[in-house]
Amino acid sequence: MSVTRTLAPRLPLGKDRRHGYSMLTTLKQTTKQNFKCLMLTGQGERVMDPEFGVGLYKYVFDVLTPKLETEVRTNIRKQVAKYMPFVSVLKVIFRSGNDPSAQDYNKVYVGITYIIKSVGVEDTLILPLGNQ
Repeated sequence: MSVTRTLAPRLPLGKDRRHGYSMLTTLKQTTKQNFKCLMLTGQGERVMDPEFGVGLYKYVFDVLTPKLETEVRTNIRKQVAKYMPFVSVLKVIFRSGNDPSAQDYNKVYVGITYIIKSVGVEDTLILPLGNQ
């Protein structure tokens, strides 16, 4: 019988025949899920740690300006340094409806490229800026 090492449950929770719940089995998957949670959680949502989270949803009605881009980049880098120090943010880019390669003309996306320092694995997380 082979044993699969699991690191965390996949969110949102779903059923799986093998483990009972769908599980994450790699460091890359687990880091990406934790990174996404950090980006989407608003400060104050975690009662035991009210400073946790970037809260990208709070920018939903903001106009994308260079000042806002700088604020978001700074907030992302500060949160990652505090809560995920094993990750380095390489770049943060923004895509909007003015960008022909954007997925939807009515949304602004933030793309965060990061590297897991201990293993040198690089990945990119793309999320809408706000709950659009």
